[in-house]
Amino acid sequence: MATLVFRCPVTGREVSTGLEIDRASYARIDDDFVEISCPYCKEPHPLASVKSWLEDVSAFDTSVN
Repeated sequence: MATLVFRCPVTGREVSTGLEIDRASYARIDDDFVEISCPYCKEPHPLASVKSWLEDVSAFDTSVN
């Protein structure tokens, strides 16, 4: 699993959504119907209009052996 991350087009800040999703499901998302609320600019952003990616959370988790 990985976390969905996007870049706010208003502030340019990277935003972690906290949504954990697998790569196959991410590939099947219909970008035209998904909006993500941004905690920085307080606006909803259509997924189709922002740069988004998945970050592997285990790469940053030091408790994983």
